[in-house]
Amino acid sequence: MCLAVRIVLFASGTRFSTAYFSYGWQIVPVDTLRDDPFGSVWRLHEQPPLFNLVTGVLLRWSPFPAGITFQLVFLLLAGILIVISHDLFTRLGAPPVVAAVIVVVIFCDPDWLRYELTPQYELPTALLLMLTVWTVSRLTDGPTRRRWIALTGFATAVVLTRSVLHPVWLLVILAAAVWYLRGRWQWRDLALAAVVPVVLIGGWVEKNEALFDHATLSSWFGMNLQRAAISPLKPRPFR
Repeated sequence: MCLAVRIVLFASGTRFSTAYFSYGWQIVPVDTLRDDPFGSVWRLHEQPPLFNLVTGVLLRWSPFPAGITFQLVFLLLAGILIVISHDLFTRLGAPPVVAAVIVVVIFCDPDWLRYELTPQYELPTALLLMLTVWTVSRLTDGPTRRRWIALTGFATAVVLTRSVLHPVWLLVILAAAVWYLRGRWQWRDLALAAVVPVVLIGGWVEKNEALFDHATLSSWFGMNLQRAAISPLKPRPFR
């Protein structure tokens, strides 16, 4: 059903647009990103690196034009998200047919389809969040070492993709999983799983301290705070 909707959508003339690359403030200027994906991303500060890094690698080394490359990648990510969502709903107790209806309603909504047609980070973030929740549901079946590492890996990727999801969010997710599964995990498994966020997030924060004298990974107190707090205020004359 979801595939049929997308076939009709593209057959009717709807096209993937890379216009976001020319105005998106979260993205490094595409010429710089294409020419030096690793160096330009290394010089980022509050903006997490993962989305820009993947974008730069695709722009630099994909054998196809940018529009085709990102349309194929986003269709693949959307397909994985749809399948994972259906499996998660059935794991939560929904009958397969009901889960299918829910998935079709969500992922054939025009507002959602808009996210699949432009190279922004909403779709990758949604997929990583769903994979995080899906991995937690798998942990309840049996908290194996591989599943703990998968959980910290997906949650770390979320933090390194979207600045509004602060590292504290990751700590809350892990603490909740550890508490819920108390008595069913091994310290060695948790220690190995913790290596992923400690090395990747901790390493990036230390890089920011070394380059910018400001060890942060979040724009909670920067652009996001400004957009949330300044816009609703009424203009006042300066005194």
